[in-house]
Amino acid sequence: MFFQLSTGEEQSCYTNRLSLLFFGIMNQFLRHLDVVGLLLNERLVFYRERGAKAYGAFSYWLSLSLPILIVQLCTYPFTAIPIYFMANLRDGHFGNYFLILLLSNYLSLFAFGAIASISPSTQVALSILPVFVLFNAMYAGFIVYLPSLAGFEGRWIPYIIFYRYAFQGVVLNEFKDNDDLPKGSSYLDTLGFNDGITLGDCVVVVMVFVGFFAIAFYLALKFVDFEQR
Repeated sequence: MFFQLSTGEEQSCYTNRLSLLFFGIMNQFLRHLDVVGLLLNERLVFYRERGAKAYGAFSYWLSLSLPILIVQLCTYPFTAIPIYFMANLRDGHFGNYFLILLLSNYLSLFAFGAIASISPSTQVALSILPVFVLFNAMYAGFIVYLPSLAGFEGRWIPYIIFYRYAFQGVVLNEFKDNDDLPKGSSYLDTLGFNDGITLGDCVVVVMVFVGFFAIAFYLALKFVDFEQR
């Protein structure tokens, strides 16, 4: 379906690209689900070592996050490069695509880590995660178009969904001013992505969300304690 996507005015040129970009981000977003189980399994040991001042929350946060971030940076190109060029996505714009998906990968690590750290049990974490994931996916602009969010929903939901900014960034990267996709601007209008938010803005906002969840993850490790005494 996605191999050597065609260009021109055919509807499939656009819908297939949107699907590929959306699920590409979803793939990065779900990549770190195993971190939830890891944190919950190590929780009791961490609480006791933290209480005994053997090591602090920052040391644990760093030792968990840094190796994963480095491994993802080194291994993700082996996935991103073949997909991008096999799908015949836009020439000369691979760097923006790679950066946004890598940031989405990092964001999911910290977001899932924060959720696991504030959840009193595995059951609670597994209840929060689907709602968290589906809420972001639903209002990213692919399933529910942003212009259709009128009234109260439209005033705040599009601006708190980090998935929306990642998706909008890769869509702008592919469709904006692309001569090979002459109907790109009309699709951007339909999605609500011709709203003055640029590709650079999307990258910055995703970076801000990465920082927010990284800090939230650290603070949860530092201050939250569910150990029963």
